[in-house]
Amino acid sequence: MKTTILITCIHINAIAGFAAVNFDMAIVGDIGNPAYAAPQGDFGSVPYQYSISKHEVTTTQYAEFLNAVAKTDTHSLYSNGMQTDGSLNGIQRTGSSGSFVYMPTAGHENRPISFVSFWDATRFANWLSNGQPTGSQSAATTEDGAYTLGGVTNPSNLSVTRNTINPNTGSAAGLYFIPSEDEWFKAAYYNSATSSYYLYPTASDIQPIAENPPGGTNSANYGTPGSTFTAVGAYENTLSPYGLYDMAGNAWEYNEGIVSTTNRSFRGSSNGDMGNSNLTRDFQNNGNASLDLREVGFRVSQVPEPQTWAIFSGLVAFGLAWIRHRRS
Repeated sequence: MKTTILITCIHINAIAGFAAVNFDMAIVGDIGNPAYAAPQGDFGSVPYQYSISKHEVTTTQYAEFLNAVAKTDTHSLYSNGMQTDGSLNGIQRTGSSGSFVYMPTAGHENRPISFVSFWDATRFANWLSNGQPTGSQSAATTEDGAYTLGGVTNPSNLSVTRNTINPNTGSAAGLYFIPSEDEWFKAAYYNSATSSYYLYPTASDIQPIAENPPGGTNSANYGTPGSTFTAVGAYENTLSPYGLYDMAGNAWEYNEGIVSTTNRSFRGSSNGDMGNSNLTRDFQNNGNASLDLREVGFRVSQVPEPQTWAIFSGLVAFGLAWIRHRRS
């Protein structure tokens, strides 16, 4: 089942001039689907309904985050590579510590952010989960929420998993996460019509065509070393089984998968990756969670509270009943 919803992270700071970061989310149903036996283990079975952002997090969205919490960048959420890399540069920083200001590079505003570590991504998720607050990097902004990081820039990789309750609010409401490996894998490859998995994250068993956007129904940004990212969603005709863009190519994408004592998983390949096999369901890449990796970005997911889905389902049932009544 594929449904699309728009979730707005509500935060208004008219004085500072910050804009709320919004996500177009796709709901992933087919609860309890079977797993796929990949070389690294079984992936893709998810026993709950969840939502995942249709696009990768962009430089503009990440710059809003930096302007909110990184005037003094305590935990190095900004990487110089964002400013100096000739092909993927995404955000310019001006000023000095205590008064840093961040601006997306002209022409790169809607491209995926990269040069981020896994811990940078979790701090972004914490910020969303806490309502996009403005202030120093603390438990109330970046250090707690979806993940408890304890104020340590690079915590022990094995010590951090997602929270089911936000310690700052005592509630599960509004939590945003980096997708679990099963959540990412299912959204990328699962074919609900056949209860099986596509080979590629473009709802296809045929290799995507490496071509410029918009392309056709099976196109992607990969296989061109030195090229740039494309705007998220630029391949407007190519979607994953649940309606997500750019799960093949553009930027690699972090998931929560723990691969070793230091490394986290990422999937989907990147613009400069020559191996088409890296796009497939059988390939899992990984890297040190503490490193700002050049071609790795991320998207976010949510697991709404059960009562939220009950209300949503009730409204749908009411709507269907009303339609049947009108037709009778």
